[in-house]
Amino acid sequence: MKSKFDFVKENFSTQKTELIMELFKDRDIFPILESQWYDYSIYIDILNTIAVSLFDGDLTKLQKLGAYSAKLALTGVYKSFMAKKDFLLFLKNVSYLHTRFYNMGKMNVDIISDNNVKIILADAPRYDEPDIYIALGFYIEAASLCGITNVKYSFEKIENGVKYILNW
Repeated sequence: MKSKFDFVKENFSTQKTELIMELFKDRDIFPILESQWYDYSIYIDILNTIAVSLFDGDLTKLQKLGAYSAKLALTGVYKSFMAKKDFLLFLKNVSYLHTRFYNMGKMNVDIISDNNVKIILADAPRYDEPDIYIALGFYIEAASLCGITNVKYSFEKIENGVKYILNW
């Protein structure tokens, strides 16, 4: 969650960050966020608030936050996932990251061809649009870190999950 607030600070301002944080003051959630364990609903509330406050409610722009998170994670603590700069290899191993970031649900990556994959996230209690765009931004940035810049995508909510199709 820290990366989401860092994104706001770096791309907008400290004042915008403080304004967004102020909206959650009455809920006293910041000790919970600092512990790095928090309820998914808090996460979604914060993402929705960021979208409304900074992007006029346009959830698609949350992809920028996902990309920011990917860049931090995949060039920092989880850089070993990108060591070979091979996007298909990354995708073969990304389910390990998924279990690190999400304590529920599963991820399946189906590599259809050298430039086409299907990612299915399933079996979590819920899938919300803000997080769908965060994940999409994460995947696209991971591709970019491997030198792939022309990613086209689609996604759809499916029974008990979400399906992404990525092509490049």
